[in-house]
Amino acid sequence: MKHTLRFCKGGVDIGFELPNLEFAGNAFVPTTAVVPLKQHCGEEARPVVTTGDFVKEGQVIARGPVPVHAPIPGKVTGMRRVSLPDGTMGEALVIHLAGAFDITGRKEADNDWKRITTQELSRILEDRGVVDTFEEPKPLAEALKLSRSSADPTLICRLFDQDPTAPIESRILAEYPQRVWNGIALLASAMRAGRVALIVEEGTPASPPPGIDLKDLFADIPVSFVISRRRYPSGSKTRIRRLLSEKLPELSLKAPLYLDPVTALSAYDAVVRNVPSISVLLLVLGNAITRPQLLRVKTGTLIGDVIDECGGFKTAPERILVNGLMRGTALYDLDTPVTRYTRSLYVMDRDSCPSYTVRDCVHCGSCLAVCPASLDPARTVFAIRRRDSGERILRSIAACEGCGCCSVVCPSRIPLHHEIAGGRRLLPEDLAHERY
Repeated sequence: MKHTLRFCKGGVDIGFELPNLEFAGNAFVPTTAVVPLKQHCGEEARPVVTTGDFVKEGQVIARGPVPVHAPIPGKVTGMRRVSLPDGTMGEALVIHLAGAFDITGRKEADNDWKRITTQELSRILEDRGVVDTFEEPKPLAEALKLSRSSADPTLICRLFDQDPTAPIESRILAEYPQRVWNGIALLASAMRAGRVALIVEEGTPASPPPGIDLKDLFADIPVSFVISRRRYPSGSKTRIRRLLSEKLPELSLKAPLYLDPVTALSAYDAVVRNVPSISVLLLVLGNAITRPQLLRVKTGTLIGDVIDECGGFKTAPERILVNGLMRGTALYDLDTPVTRYTRSLYVMDRDSCPSYTVRDCVHCGSCLAVCPASLDPARTVFAIRRRDSGERILRSIAACEGCGCCSVVCPSRIPLHHEIAGGRRLLPEDLAHERY
């Protein structure tokens, strides 16, 4: 089915195709899991197991801001340096399948989250390794702690896809509405929210689906629905913050918790089902894949194995993008493992993916015309390459929304938004968190 992505600025429309996918269920359990020690945008966790140890499914194998759990039972056979879905490199523990499963295939727990204290909810979410995937993957427990420290904190949940070319959020809402809504509510309880703002896209109902009782879920916490324009990137933190300042100026936005359906579902699974973050729902799309599917995949599964489960390549792939056509990262190694922030694979053939040979900038101004933050992406990238750390450049880097609009329209195929993202390492701490 053909879809159109309309930019907030520049009058640009991008056409793309999405198949109508049914949930195919659980992917095959990998015989070898390669589990990265880095499951969010922070530092790697520290291993607490060594080569030769036997581990149980769900056992903590590394500790850090986000603990890492064994996705399968088996024997730790060593460490390996691997490419990660975000384009970086990292260490990973290798587990060879052996023994019985303690979680998969067993009867699920059904804990009543309403009977659990806020402190205990936070502890469970931290122990289960839940990551907030709203934009950059970050430890959810740290975000909750920061929000609770402010007076009358606000929970903000985007109920539509951040990148419409990888519609995992809308699919999760459709597959698991009760779980997602309970996940939102339990997180509102965990952060002691004074207000909940639910952001919906124009053309969709500004109300919960049938069977969802807001009073039962949120008790006395006021809940507001706010309609966002159907323009990309309307789902970014910057756009949502601006929208709420206009529509609900009384909201406290000092330290809000930004949330998406992926995170809400993970929180529900951790608290209600007592399941750590050892699997993800993964969309596999594109003209070069034999069977596009929506699968639940164990973390540590190699991307090549996921592609094999989808029937392999229908034709020679020209490019594989992780996490969407707009914000995604190109994948160059099929031995890259699935992580907690892997949400989609887009396998493109030569016809749907023109040449990506990077050429010199032709100074056409296309990137400037479409940038929703009114930045000059090309000039910012050239400054980063020169290691220019002037205040104007630093503020441009901090203001970048990472939406990818500039890269899509660039005739020279310069990966502008990725280079600007790489420039965030230049930012002082106050600017690094300015747009949040």
